[in-house]
Amino acid sequence: MELDEDMQYMLPAAGDKDIDLSMLTAVLASSEQVDERDDIWTPETLLVQLASELNSEMEKAEGRREAAVSKT
Repeated sequence: MELDEDMQYMLPAAGDKDIDLSMLTAVLASSEQVDERDDIWTPETLLVQLASELNSEMEKAEGRREAAVSKT
């Protein structure tokens, strides 16, 4: 919302300059497409999530390693 109100981030009107912005505006996403919900991050929650993901990856790697050893 802040960027919508800030003039420095607005594209110039077509009559303002002799620059064709049609290629740029054709691929720009609307603010509705890029607007994201604000998530509250706490260090403890992030640490728990990271530890869980690391443990999961280590278990997968160990399973692959055991499968490779049993094939030989």
